[in-house]
Amino acid sequence: MKLLAVLSVLFAANSVLAGEVGTPNPSSEVKAEKVELALADKGAGTSWSVEPLKFQATAHQTAELNKRVDQMNAEISANLDALIAEKVEASLAN
Repeated sequence: MKLLAVLSVLFAANSVLAGEVGTPNPSSEVKAEKVELALADKGAGTSWSVEPLKFQATAHQTAELNKRVDQMNAEISANLDALIAEKVEASLAN
């Protein structure tokens, strides 16, 4: 029962604090006299859409990225080789 009371207070507080969503000028709009609960639509609206970012990498940035990727691949390969060697030794010891 307490949970229901807390949830209803939270929903009422959110709707009061939210004001008017999507209005061009909220201060000039007439305020409603009653508290209304708005339900969200399924999916993302147009305000949540992300415009694609066009990014052009320079040759220097591409070279740095390739260098870092090669370093990470070498580290991962060395770690995997060591792990496989440990597992083979452990299995042969048993």
